[in-house]
Formats: sequence, C-alpha cells, structure tokens
Amino acid sequence: MKFIFWQNILSPHQSDFISALADEHDVTLVVMSRIDNHRKGQNWQAKYSDKVNIIVSPSLMDIIQIIHTANNKTHCFSGFFAYPKISFALFLSCIYRKTNIVLSEAVSSNGLINKCKLYIRKSLTLLFSGRIYQVFAIGTDGVNYFKQLGFLRSKLSEFGYFVSPPETVKRTGSQPYIVFVGRLIPLKGIIPLLDMCKKLKSKGIAVKIIGGGPLKATVISFLEEHRLDFVELLSDMPRERVMKIIGNASSLLLPNIGDEGWGVVLNEALLQGTPVICSLKTGANVVVVDEVQGRILTEVTSNELLEAVRFCSSLNHEKIKAMALKSLKPEIGAKYFVRQMSDSRSSNAPWFKGESN
Repeated sequence: MKFIFWQNILSPHQSDFISALADEHDVTLVVMSRIDNHRKGQNWQAKYSDKVNIIVSPSLMDIIQIIHTANNKTHCFSGFFAYPKISFALFLSCIYRKTNIVLSEAVSSNGLINKCKLYIRKSLTLLFSGRIYQVFAIGTDGVNYFKQLGFLRSKLSEFGYFVSPPETVKRTGSQPYIVFVGRLIPLKGIIPLLDMCKKLKSKGIAVKIIGGGPLKATVISFLEEHRLDFVELLSDMPRERVMKIIGNASSLLLPNIGDEGWGVVLNEALLQGTPVICSLKTGANVVVVDEVQGRILTEVTSNELLEAVRFCSSLNHEKIKAMALKSLKPEIGAKYFVRQMSDSRSSNAPWFKGESN
C-alpha cells in the first residue's frame, strides 16, 4: 500500500510507528514544520527511517499538487480540522477521494470556545464523513469523541501511540524511587502527588519529578516549605537519561485529574517493565492491565497514590515488559493499522485484554 501522512510537526510519538509502516509500504510524510516552539525545550527528537520520504513546510501550491497527483495513495490526516494547512489539505482530499484517513485524539469541549469548535466539527462531519474511510481515534476517549461528532462506529478504530522499546536497563539495588515525567500543570495531578510526598517521609522511598511548566515555582516552594529533601526536581535532560531513570524506578506516576489525550511515557515505562500508576483521565490507561502492570485510579488523592505505590512495589517487572511487548511495539501498530483498512478488520485494539490481534 501507499500512504501519505499529513502532520503539523515531526512527532516523536508517531515516528517509530510510521517508520515501521515504511518497512513494508510506500510512506510519505508531509509536515508543516519540524517542531513547534512549545516543544523545543522538551528535548523532543523525532527520528524516522530513511525509507520515509519527508516533505517539510509545503506551500499551499505544493499541497494542492500533492493532493491532486497522489490519487493512488491513501491520505492520513492528523487531527480533524485542527490545523489550518492540514485542514485545507483534508478539505481538498475529501473533494478528490473518499478513502481519506483521520488519526486524532479527542478534543476538549470545556469552555465556550471549545463548545463552538465542537459544533463546527459536528457540521463538518455531516459534510465530509462520507469521504472519510476510517478514523483512528486515540484511546476510548477518542472513540467516544468521534461518535459524538456523528461518525458511524463502523468507521472508528481505537488507536494509540506505538514507540520502540527503550534500551534495556539493568535494575540496580539502590534506594527505591518513584518517578513522575511530564509538564508541571494542574491536569497532570502534580498537586496530589506533592501531597502524597509529605506522607512518604518515613517510607524510605525517593521521588524524582522530571519536567517543567507553569507550576515549577510552586513545586520548588512546596518542597522547601515541607523540607522534602528526598524529592528531586529535574528538567532539560536527554531522553536517554530519562529512559534510564524510568527503567530503574519502582513505578512511574501520571495521575491525571484532567483529560490527557494519551501519555506516551506510560508506553516507555511498560516496555521497560516499570509499573505505572495512572488514572481514568489518562488516555493510555487502556493499555494498562490493572493490578498486573500497575494501578488505574478512579480517584486521585494522596492516600490512593500512596497505596498504589505500595501495591506496585511487589509487581513482576518481567511480566509487565512481556505483556507490553505483545501490544505496544511499532510493528504491532503498523500491522493493526493496515489490517483496519482490509476486509479482516478487528473490533479490538492490539492491547485488548493484554493480547495483540
């Protein structure tokens, strides 16, 4: 098969999946820019196979030409009328063909502006859903979102992010620690995590918080006020070092209190055998087998987090890793992606009951 992917930026969350797809198929990637300013300080690096033909920053005339001439290729668009140039490309492609693919997370409907956007996208669904062959919706929230827009369930495939397993880390017998990786913003659950840290003082467990963001000053002030010297705040680190820290951790925490589209760091933890503690608000919770690969919290409180940390300390790391390798590798995602466009499409995502399809 021949694919053209349309993305806003070169995404490290999708580079491994697209590269795996290119091992078996003809793949072109069209991106509006290499990386946005928001991500430059987060050590984002997207590495693609040499087999992927990449076009960067196309002009409107370039977009028109690609859409017009690539009739024998399947066009896959990131987001559903989310980015200006990609929306223009999707609009044109829907005029030319009805084999278009959309790959997207759910979009928040909180607030007046987002509610207006929801109404607009519902109207666009009425106009263009017949020209869209399949929607690969990120997580169950994504599936529910596109059903809300008006897409038929038969056109929706639950999807996610597939990243290559980090280099295997040999676990050491040093002081156990737990780790949080992400932006320091309220929806990530950083406040209840800090409250839990106060209760860890006598437990002999260290905490590493990796990230930056609006709440960085709040975190520093909290740690100083409560003298939590066993909590280490880190930022601006190479990805390799972050992966090593995750691979040696007793558990990784991403206790969202607001909707998270996915949370790729959960993949990176599971693929190294590190238990994860997340919430139902974390999109990637669908890949976690509760009480086997970690804990999925229905309510994020300091007590619930503390109990989850205790529970995860006894989980089997090799079993966690083996289960993740069966459902989260890029090759698995690529095969599932192609299968969903055939007569033998599956009703289940690769991680359904921890098994690959």
